[in-house]
Amino acid sequence: MKLLPKDIEMFEQAREHIDTIIVPLAGIDFGTNMKQYARMNEFLTILASEIERQFKGRIILLPALSYIASLDTESRKQTALEWKVNFLNEGFKHVFFVTCDSDWKAVEKDFDQSLIWVPAIPLEGLDDSYKRQMMDEQVRQISNIFSQKWQQAK
Repeated sequence: MKLLPKDIEMFEQAREHIDTIIVPLAGIDFGTNMKQYARMNEFLTILASEIERQFKGRIILLPALSYIASLDTESRKQTALEWKVNFLNEGFKHVFFVTCDSDWKAVEKDFDQSLIWVPAIPLEGLDDSYKRQMMDEQVRQISNIFSQKWQQAK
């Protein structure tokens, strides 16, 4: 589910079954890395939507936590962890952060296995069927991570 009015109605009716939040982490840069971050964000947006589609009824996909790429990693980490605490306090059992920005790998251990880094694959110029195939493979790998975490929590 997404934070859209029609999905929120469904969420309110089935809240006891929705135990997971996904937060994309999206960097913004208007300098020399602008195109790189645009590629990462395009890939991340499509990937997060595909994950949401596959697990609709189990997860809620939030809008991206956007950050200025030049901010220090510690500040970004603190914001994300504050979000995680808030969502856990709201009764969600799992909060996953998904990113294509490798800078997050430096603080990965602080997220207790809830930070998922996926290398962005440049999508421009690729055939649509090939894009779909690559996305399906990425979603399958991330689905395995979710399944493992859900099994551990039982």
